Amino acid sequence: CFQKRGCDSDMSAFVAEKQGQAKAASLLLAQRVRNFFKEEENRREFEVWYENRYGKKYEWKKVTA
Repeated sequence: CFQKRGCDSDMSAFVAEKQGQAKAASLLLAQRVRNFFKEEENRREFEVWYENRYGKKYEWKKVTA
């Protein structure tokens, strides 16, 4: 737990019945992000934003799952 209140450190932040919903939502979000970046125009816009924000070009890395 955040403040070491005597609880199990492996305890999830979600109650058991919400864990499935949280996992489904996170998988859906990840899929939407992947689909968004499949479009070259979206990647270009992100690269421009990233360079303006951080002052360097974004380095794309292959991710295999």
